[in-house]
Amino acid sequence: MQLVILVYHYMNASTVSAIYNPVRVMVSMYLFLTGYGHFYYFYKKGDFGLVRVTNILFRINVLAVSLAYVMGTSYMVYYFAPLTSAWFLIVWVVMRIGAARNRETKFVVAKIIVAATVCVVINHYEAFWDTLFRFLYSMFRVEWSAKEWRFRFGLDIYIVFVGMLFALATIKCQQHQWHLHPRFGTFRRLAILLSPAALVWYFWYETTRESKFVYNHTHPYISFIPILAFVCLRNSTKLLRSVHSRFFAYIGRESLELFVAQFHLWLADDTKGLLVLVHPRLWYINFAVTSFVFIALCDYLYWSTAILTNWFCSLPPSHPSPLSPSSSLSSLSSSSSSSSSSSSPSLETGRRSPATANNQCLPVTIATTASSPTVGRGSRDSEGSVAADMHHSVVINEKDRSSREETGYVDLMKQLPSLPSPEHDSNDHSNEESEKKSVFAHAQPSLPSVSSASLCLAFRWFITLLIVAALNWLY
Repeated sequence: MQLVILVYHYMNASTVSAIYNPVRVMVSMYLFLTGYGHFYYFYKKGDFGLVRVTNILFRINVLAVSLAYVMGTSYMVYYFAPLTSAWFLIVWVVMRIGAARNRETKFVVAKIIVAATVCVVINHYEAFWDTLFRFLYSMFRVEWSAKEWRFRFGLDIYIVFVGMLFALATIKCQQHQWHLHPRFGTFRRLAILLSPAALVWYFWYETTRESKFVYNHTHPYISFIPILAFVCLRNSTKLLRSVHSRFFAYIGRESLELFVAQFHLWLADDTKGLLVLVHPRLWYINFAVTSFVFIALCDYLYWSTAILTNWFCSLPPSHPSPLSPSSSLSSLSSSSSSSSSSSSPSLETGRRSPATANNQCLPVTIATTASSPTVGRGSRDSEGSVAADMHHSVVINEKDRSSREETGYVDLMKQLPSLPSPEHDSNDHSNEESEKKSVFAHAQPSLPSVSSASLCLAFRWFITLLIVAALNWLY
């Protein structure tokens, strides 16, 4: 998807309605993934803390805000960064309110419906955004267009909530094992037959509209149709769920940097021109050279923003004693939670480095595999090492494996490593006691407490605010 959007901007294809409309759906698919991934994380982890929020917002906005200062442009030019930030905060608020009752399906659905209603009502009145943006200008001297923001926000006002409902349905399907229902096969075949028909209908509809302005009026109400049809087809067979392109996963991993940096590294004159490094007559050579430089620099920006995010927004770790009973139990529980979340096919956004494992669900290429637990959570290739380090064996009935994999289900209880028996012989008990004494005798200095870690995070943000204030003064 990101490559299509890049070529769309490079060729200035926004004037062609038949191309503009599908690209709008691709942007909506990114926001669908935003709602899906953040809802899945908050529902499973219940982590609503400051560290999580600052990680997400800093990771999304650090490049866009920096370019706005350095290049003298508006933050709204890189509209996807503020758009995904706003929708992340909406998902966070929805899941944070009444978090103790998030396991109640009716309560969660009611919260999503109420949130969608509030967003629609707010966006319906232009005076709300005008008042908010005037306040921001009076306080921070930022000149953002309320009309442009209202258009961007309203164009995909429903798709994030559709992603949240889809994530909830996925979780409930895993919990209640709906795929084992006798009629699940019939429902699956019906969905596979209807999905291509839905895609054909959408392309017929969007190509028969008079202009893109006419299409924009109906886009918020129909964008979920091609998205859900694609997701259904992507998960229709085991082969399609388990296969993906490494190249597209690489592009998807850096989609935020590609989207933001294209305005200055691939295009020119605020997207009104093209960057020329070779003679204009040799356009194909210029295209190859600028594309290589553009992707290479975006890769560098990706790692740079990941490192900055970890430096500014991560707390020093505070691990329990390596021999404490809570340590082994917490390891087992984390292993079981990761196994349960990876047991069914879902949406994957490409692999990410451990440096950004705590970061947000960035907009990336959509792909579906049987091993991906959620959207945008970073690489989980090393999560199974907990059980391996504890030297526990995984016992799975090979005869039942094929039937479970055919439906995308794996018996989780048989994958969990067994807890050590409380009964030990006297020799093992004495050896364990002596090992404990030797470890505690050479104990290392204790790690910073939670309070000092919070002060460290606050100090980093204080430095950041000073830098921003200095830049604002110079600007």
